[in-house]
Formats: sequence, structure tokens, C-alpha cells
Amino acid sequence: MRTVNGGRERPGRWKVVLRLLPAVSALLGLDARAQPSSDAGFNLHNQTYCSDGADTPETVARLAKKAGVRALSITDHDSVDCLDRARSEADKLGLRLIPGVEISVEDDSIHILGLGVDAKNSALLSLLEKGRSSRIERTRETLKKFASLPQKTPPFGINEILAHKSERARQVEEAAAPSGPGGEEGPLTFEPGAISRPDIARLLVLRGAAPDIRSAFDLFLGETGAAHVPLKGPAFETAIDAIHAAGGIAVMAHPYRVYSLRFPRSYSGRQFRNFNELAWDMLKAGLDGFEQYKNRRSPTPWLMEMGRLYGARLSRKVLYTPGSDYHGTDASGDSSGERELLAIPIPAGEAESIRRALEE
Repeated sequence: MRTVNGGRERPGRWKVVLRLLPAVSALLGLDARAQPSSDAGFNLHNQTYCSDGADTPETVARLAKKAGVRALSITDHDSVDCLDRARSEADKLGLRLIPGVEISVEDDSIHILGLGVDAKNSALLSLLEKGRSSRIERTRETLKKFASLPQKTPPFGINEILAHKSERARQVEEAAAPSGPGGEEGPLTFEPGAISRPDIARLLVLRGAAPDIRSAFDLFLGETGAAHVPLKGPAFETAIDAIHAAGGIAVMAHPYRVYSLRFPRSYSGRQFRNFNELAWDMLKAGLDGFEQYKNRRSPTPWLMEMGRLYGARLSRKVLYTPGSDYHGTDASGDSSGERELLAIPIPAGEAESIRRALEE
């Protein structure tokens, strides 16, 4: 396989393949995602309002059932707070709930999914608590940067961000309650938890400092924004170890976003010239796979081939998982998260590998 140049460009031979594959498949009637040998049972990457999603965990479970998903994972950022509620609703619906979490590591440019974790594991909970503390510290530093900007950005503090987040959640809960506010099931309960950058972005939009969430990131909060502060997250090895200690499997979320970063990059004091070097190091550290099947998007052939080659070197199977990265119908995360939660067909053999990994 050709080495990726600085982690910035796809191997040349795949550019044409990627562009032509959907059209050729449709023309020949060979869409692999619709073949009988596929399995649409899993969707393993979805957020609730316990992190930067827009919906309650109950709503996410209902949407999954409606879409035909049979095994759903809730993967809130650095939080397992909504898993009990999601499991309760999933049980009512006859849906399998795979407890999950999405851990932001290093400077927040890499996210690792922990799938099938024990949400009460002490090592995992300790790591997540540190992650929440890091987010609070990043928020303080971000607000300091805002105060020094020449733009007259409307000032607000941490308490105001939390109050706005709680009020927004209350409105979502009242709208989602099956019998309406105060109905038979009554309003749900929400703890505001850690502050994420979308929480800050929403207030910036509300105060007129940015026209929309995407602009709030471009102008202020994103990697090139005027008030950007990198997260001081755990090393990727630490997160992988904690996920394994909790009985889960560790998967790199949205790897193409990592691939698209500007390389060389430094993680945990080590310099990586390109994505390939980083992926190899993470696999050696115990990473179990890559998220590759997304809403109505084909997997990335060169990355899957790379995983096969690296897996052969390590004498183990590298997994490729499906997930919508659903954030809600008013999705407003820094990645403009998906607004649909779908049943995502994957090859039946890949689905069986995921089942075995989750059951080990």
C-alpha cells in the first residue's frame, strides 16, 4: 500500500475508485449495502443530551427501534450518565442496549469509542471524571481568551452556560415526555454534567456573537478559532486500557476526521508523520478497530486495507464498526453531527466479528 503523504492525501489510485464506486455499483445493481449477506442490526455511535446531543436517551432508543436497529449503543462524550435510562427504554422496546462511551483523548482531535463497557467500572469512571474536570478547565481558559479579544463578545460565565444547558434540557424533556409535561411518566430528570464546546457555541449564537453553531466554531472555538483552547485529555493508551479494564472494545471514532488533520502531529510526546504511523501505534497499544460504516456513506477502502495489513502483522482481527454519530435533529456539535439515526447495513461477517468481540 502506498504511504500517505503527510497524512493529507489519499493514495492516488483510490481517488478514482471512491468517486466511481457508487455510480458503478448502482449501474450494475451491486450495492453491497443492500445485499442479502449484509446485517443492519448494529448502530454503535449515538449521542444524547448527556453530552452534546439534542435528544433524551429515551428518544434515541425509540428512533433506533423505528429505524430497524436491533443493537444500539449510546456513546456520550466522557459520560455514562444516560445509560441506565437508555437501557430501561431499550428493554421496553425489545432493543439490545450496548453500553458505550466516547472518550476525547490527547488534545481532543482523537475520539475513542468504548463499546460494551461496564459503566460502573472504577477505572473507567475515574478516567471520565478527569475528562469532565479537563472540560471545565478548558472552559475557564476559553472564557479568559474571549475576554481579551478585540471583538466585543458578550461575556458570560460557567454558571450561565450550565443554566442555559439545563434549561434547554428541560425543554427537550417536556417535549419528549410521552404524556406531555407532568403526564403519567412525568418530566425526566437531567444533570447538566460537563460543559462541551457546543454548549458555549449555543450561547454565542443566542447573544448574537455568531450567526450559527458552525460559525461559532470557525470564528472562536475550533482549532483555528480566536478563542481555541486544546483539551488536556488522557493519552490514547490510557483510554484504551481503561476501556479494556471495563470489559469493552476500543474503536477509533470517525477516523477520516483524524486522517484529515494537519500532520506531522505530536501525541503523548511522540511525533507522528502521518495517519498511518498513528494508526499503527494505536493498534499496537490495543485499539480494536475503526468506525467505518456511516449513514449512507461507503467505507474508505484504503483504510480498511491498511487495517487488514496491520491486523495480519499483529495476528488479530481489526474490527470495522457502524455508527450514525447521531446528535439529534437540531444537531449542533463541532462536527455537525448526523441528524438521522439509521440502521446501517454491514457485511454479515463483520457483524459476526463485532458480536464475538462484544461477548468475549
